[in-house]
Amino acid sequence: MTKYVFTMTAGRTGTAWMADLFDVNFNCTSVHEYLNFGDIGLRSQDIGIMQAFNEWGNNERVKTFWRRKFQLLPQCNMYVEANHALAKCGLIENLEMLPDTSDVTFVAIRRNWFSQAMSYLNRHDFHNMTVPWQWYLDMRYQNRIIPAKHFKPAGLLGHVVWYIAEVEARQAYYRQLYGEKYRFIDAKLETVTSKKGAENFLRHFGHKGQVYLPAKTNANPNLQPPIDPEVVKSFISKIDFDAEKLAASYIEHGRRLDTRFDAPTAAAASVS
Repeated sequence: MTKYVFTMTAGRTGTAWMADLFDVNFNCTSVHEYLNFGDIGLRSQDIGIMQAFNEWGNNERVKTFWRRKFQLLPQCNMYVEANHALAKCGLIENLEMLPDTSDVTFVAIRRNWFSQAMSYLNRHDFHNMTVPWQWYLDMRYQNRIIPAKHFKPAGLLGHVVWYIAEVEARQAYYRQLYGEKYRFIDAKLETVTSKKGAENFLRHFGHKGQVYLPAKTNANPNLQPPIDPEVVKSFISKIDFDAEKLAASYIEHGRRLDTRFDAPTAAAASVS
């Protein structure tokens, strides 16, 4: 039996560090992201896969990607892949392609919204749409839990904060739908990166003894953000958000992220 560990998070939430944490504390295969020549579209998602799943659902193009990717996974006792984009383009919907004896755990990583938003803004991640198409999400996709109408007027900042909220709503959505089939473990970045926090986190995976903390990686450069941090704080403070409630409403109205739904009469969850 192989133990698989995947992340379910937004990115800029410590996934590179998380991959290193497993690598230095377990005898396992731990990968952050496959980014070598030839990996994109084969071992890592490409723009087309991300767009296909989030606009049209779990169609044959998406399934073909997962079928090939799963066939390339190494045979080992424990395999960790921290690529945050995978859970946003059909990973959990296609896990049945893995052997029946597979043991799958998702680490749902969250980060302080302000710090996370400033990370995206400092890196200019949402200025060129090819970056959200490859790694994040576009608020115009048909398959989304949170309507974009409350965020669009805020432009760039609205897209960034919508994305953070959408991913947390998806964490709740997947736990509600698949919580009895797969294991979900919550991890707050600000907590798990401490010695005590890492010890408590790794106990979920059977770790005993001394815990080694890897150095922080992929940190933001100290750049001038395109939006005043106080404006970001003010915008976030006005959002009334309940991930569990939004996910439950989405599910109760018959919506699923892997199926395109165009009927305009369906009730939708909202953030005000």
